Amino acid sequence: LEVYDYYKKKHVIDKSEVMKTMQLVENYIFRRSVCGLSLKFLNHTFVNVLKGLLNEEGISYLGYLNDKFLSLRDKGYYPRNTEFKEHFITKDIYNFSKRDYLLRKLENFHNKEPIKIDNYTIEHIMPQKLNSEWEQELGEDFKNVHELWLHKIGNLTLTGYNPELSNNSFRDKRDMHQEGFRFSPLYLNQSLAQIERWNQRAIISRAKDLADRASKIWTYPES
Repeated sequence: LEVYDYYKKKHVIDKSEVMKTMQLVENYIFRRSVCGLSLKFLNHTFVNVLKGLLNEEGISYLGYLNDKFLSLRDKGYYPRNTEFKEHFITKDIYNFSKRDYLLRKLENFHNKEPIKIDNYTIEHIMPQKLNSEWEQELGEDFKNVHELWLHKIGNLTLTGYNPELSNNSFRDKRDMHQEGFRFSPLYLNQSLAQIERWNQRAIISRAKDLADRASKIWTYPES
């Protein structure tokens, strides 16, 4: 509201700065959520940031906010890329409260024809219940791989064909005519078309790629 007041009444900033400010705050909150950091005291943090701004004149509004966020320390710090990506890869995304928001942003980044995530369901590439074919696919350590990576971002995607894919083998999920990942128009399924075997190595590799994409969506502030 304070930012909007600067824009609408005081004419200190323009619309693009309002949008960038909102993005800066959104990125800050989301990065902290992914990293499991407390959000309880953020009202106090934002008040302090704005108080400092009110005492400044003739400065770049957005530049001030960027530097202010970069200067946050102790419990209120802004997670850097390394920490953010590490948690993004290993977090239980399936049960994450911001899961749908996360997948929507991942899918629609730089997409001029964004999809509505409500039209799709979450698909576990490695299914929640393993059969013998999947145990062979995952290898000797299939129990640990399944327990560790089932709900992580590397093993999740979106589909409109969840019942058809079911617990089918990875190759079937990839190559089924029309329903398979190979024929999907979604960004989240593009890389799956090139993978021959779905195991721990493939899951981690995809997770790292998605974490890199995430760091470009929810960016770290520039000094």
